Amino acid sequence: MDKFKSVPTAAQYKKNLLKLAKTLQDAIELAGKAFPFEYQMPRGKDPWIREHLKRHLEETERAINWISKGVRKGSPRLSYARIAAADAAYILLRQYGRSPTRVGGREGRMHKLAKVLFGNEDADLFDYLKRSSPYLVETGRIRPES
Repeated sequence: MDKFKSVPTAAQYKKNLLKLAKTLQDAIELAGKAFPFEYQMPRGKDPWIREHLKRHLEETERAINWISKGVRKGSPRLSYARIAAADAAYILLRQYGRSPTRVGGREGRMHKLAKVLFGNEDADLFDYLKRSSPYLVETGRIRPES
């Protein structure tokens, strides 16, 4: 279990990306002040260093936005055991002719089966059902790995 503690969380990645974005913003500002105007002129097809820094900043901001969409502030880590139980419930229901939907809410058959597979019938796995990989693949929300 110690190896999982060393894996950075999405919040830690976001914190480091925010630091990087701030550093890049400072570098862009400093680059404009540090070099004489004549040096700042583009030579041939090579853009000046400031343009490179701006592109890196844009890429960093896209990464920050991507992480922000996936993780709400203060949200707990996902449980791999709960994810596996939700995925297995979907697969078993699909394989044996039942409709694996979230219809019925927390009293539906998919949620009940996921709780049994998880080993705790008092657990709430309803939010994990909508994240189920087989469900997302079948509904076309994500593409299967090739």
